[in-house]
Amino acid sequence: MGDALQPAAGRLTLERGSFVPPPGYDDVTNYAYRGPNEVPRLKVHYVPDLDAVGGLDAALKNYQAHVVKFLLAQVESATPAPTQRGDLTTETLVFTFPGTGPNDPYDRYRERCGIGRFPKGAGFQIEYVTSAEDAASEGVFETVLSSVRLVGEAAPGGKAPPGFVRRQAGAVTLAVPVELQPPTSFHFVREEDGSKARLTVAIAGSADDARALLEEHLKGLGIVPEQVAALAQAPAALARAVWKAPRHSSKGDVARTFCHQVKPVKDAHVVVLGEATADWHDRLLGDFDRLIDSSSEGWR
Repeated sequence: MGDALQPAAGRLTLERGSFVPPPGYDDVTNYAYRGPNEVPRLKVHYVPDLDAVGGLDAALKNYQAHVVKFLLAQVESATPAPTQRGDLTTETLVFTFPGTGPNDPYDRYRERCGIGRFPKGAGFQIEYVTSAEDAASEGVFETVLSSVRLVGEAAPGGKAPPGFVRRQAGAVTLAVPVELQPPTSFHFVREEDGSKARLTVAIAGSADDARALLEEHLKGLGIVPEQVAALAQAPAALARAVWKAPRHSSKGDVARTFCHQVKPVKDAHVVVLGEATADWHDRLLGDFDRLIDSSSEGWR
């Protein structure tokens, strides 16, 4: 998609298509872009109200304390004061941390973290992780950090620089190195007074990939193998499947409604999964159908 990325308000635009997330749901997708060996990797977090978490300085200090405690990080640098990058106000943190075991491809890693604030108070955090020896990481990080914009705002310079592609990560867009693969599943949650619904959109390349993804999901719900095979095979998977079953939790078994459907689109298959507490049965199915319908548009 690259420079052609034109996200519309309320629509999540991917590399090959788009869909409309259900209204009233929080986007809890892990927007992580990964290299073939997990590094380099880039994570993006959107913060609707940066002041609600203490502001720019507090957010960076809290993250620094977290990585020192849990990653055994050695801090190399932290900006002494906010830096202005066009309309963005940013602070940065650079640290190294050790690998976690014998299967790690590198003994030591470096993360460059940037936290930014938009003029009206929303913010974001990006985390770019490479091997500690990666000499190009600083330049890549600076390009990514300076490129972050809210959906609907013009990209700096009008297009992504060479070697980068512009991608949407929820409420923001940014320039991402072309070799980093985007996420293939997107998650949305709504909670009110003990009621909860969750919708997931996953993109599979082939019918076999879609079936494997659906089978894994159903097994995770504790569905017996015979039912898994029946639910995941076409043509059943191409129609909306709905069933009720208890979901085990720390509070005991909770009655839930589950649904799923596989929708073929051009050169891909969209797998939509839904789950809700039993009192939101009708709401879930309405939101599910709207999500399925919206995935018809934009695929190429």
